Amino acid sequence: MSKWLRHIIVVTALVMLCGCAKEASESAVQPEFARLRLNVSVFDGAPYLGHESRAEYSDAASDGEKMQTLRIVVVRPDGTVEHNRFYDFHQNPTTEFGDVRLKVAPDTEKTIYLFANEDARHINNSRVVNYDLARNIVVGKAFPTDDIESLQLLLTENTEQLSPAMLPMCECHKLTNIDYVYRDYAYEYTANLFVVRVATKFNFRINNKSSMPVTFSNLRIDKLARIAYYMPHGVVYSDVTDDDGTTIKKIVGYEVPLVNNNDYYTFCIMSDVSSLAAGLNTVLDPIYLLEGKYVDPAGDARNYKLSLDVNGVTQTDYFPNLDQLPRNTHAVVIIDINEADIDCRVQVMPYGAYELNPDFGI
Repeated sequence: MSKWLRHIIVVTALVMLCGCAKEASESAVQPEFARLRLNVSVFDGAPYLGHESRAEYSDAASDGEKMQTLRIVVVRPDGTVEHNRFYDFHQNPTTEFGDVRLKVAPDTEKTIYLFANEDARHINNSRVVNYDLARNIVVGKAFPTDDIESLQLLLTENTEQLSPAMLPMCECHKLTNIDYVYRDYAYEYTANLFVVRVATKFNFRINNKSSMPVTFSNLRIDKLARIAYYMPHGVVYSDVTDDDGTTIKKIVGYEVPLVNNNDYYTFCIMSDVSSLAAGLNTVLDPIYLLEGKYVDPAGDARNYKLSLDVNGVTQTDYFPNLDQLPRNTHAVVIIDINEADIDCRVQVMPYGAYELNPDFGI
């Protein structure tokens, strides 16, 4: 597999409409029921998005970035829940799970909700999403659309992040104008679906390229959001042709809960001073934060800012081209401490790779 962003989960939905056995030459008739056959795989992103990773540390850091549980909810056009199926992979977090067959009505439209790792918890053991999907989504009753769409995630402390032990993932897909194909004595419909991580992931590598040992502390990222929707809101995906001619999938639009900037904050880690000998480097543990959309009053997209204390002196500057931070973003930040200055390079995936070069200076 390719090496970045393993946790877009692709769900291949094979809808087999089963009527009575008939010769292939006979005319098709509308069956009384359909069979929804699901094959679920955890892709690392690149095969689905169309190209290889262009930055290090893109692999899943732990089982927390893998699918540990999966809930599949099938909803009819009138809003009635047909299935609410839960699958547990805790004993062996998986990248493949398939051949789930569900008997459904042969509607020309279906809505499928996918919830992975729904029991994700904070460090204090409280649930990230305080909602019982098993109890509140009832087969034969109306899907609780308003409840699901209003669910939010909250980070309260400036040092708090989503737990790396289990990251929540979800997505809603509407299958419309289903065109069934009669094949091998059955009507079939195939769709590729996916879920995305609610989190944004940051990796940091610090390289001491100077001739002297250095100390560093208080790594900070400014203008982050404390609150995010659980389910994607207003998300718009677009296929974009990259510089090398490959096609990638990019989030070009999304909504966040807050319309003002009052609840944006500065995330801080590494309050303790760390040292790094000359010529060495260190890779920090991944950080998992929430998506946001800070609105810069000046209007020049100087939103997200990185700060680091090096040898007791704060070095800081904006990422000039990082004007939005959607979910499922993986930012790989490489910080080079040179003799006379500090360089920072950032690659943002899977929505394309961009060089973001703040000029810290010393």
